Amino acid sequence: MNMVNKIKEIREKDNCALISLDIKAAFDNLDRSVLSNILEFHSIKTFYRNFIFYFLLARIGVFKDDLLVIKKICHKGLLPQGSVISPNLWNLYMNQLLNSNSSNYFIQAFADKLEPFSDGRVRKELENNDNNALNMISDKLKELKLDLSIDKC
Repeated sequence: MNMVNKIKEIREKDNCALISLDIKAAFDNLDRSVLSNILEFHSIKTFYRNFIFYFLLARIGVFKDDLLVIKKICHKGLLPQGSVISPNLWNLYMNQLLNSNSSNYFIQAFADKLEPFSDGRVRKELENNDNNALNMISDKLKELKLDLSIDKC
């Protein structure tokens, strides 16, 4: 179920809240050891795990500028943005958190943004559901060795 349908369904009978969270330097802070454990958990073959490991080492990009001069840039961030494989690795990395939905909250993500959505018949129930979702997200982000960007939340 997508977020829009969920909101339409809930608004008819309950109060609801949607919180926007930003993961701090998400693609640069992905932890290799955590990713390795996740890949192993999902039974990704050693060949592919090695390919991914070497893909994530410091890379050099080569391109021609407007004057056709060859330029080299060193990519130091862990997950290169714009790469074909990066969104897939990110989805694997965040999968455990996104599968933690409950009957009281629903979490959706887009890139490095998380959006927990919760509902409750009364304000106190809504607050409790929000807090439960935020606590769960906080715990999962600690396991993944990621932090929230408080300034952007």
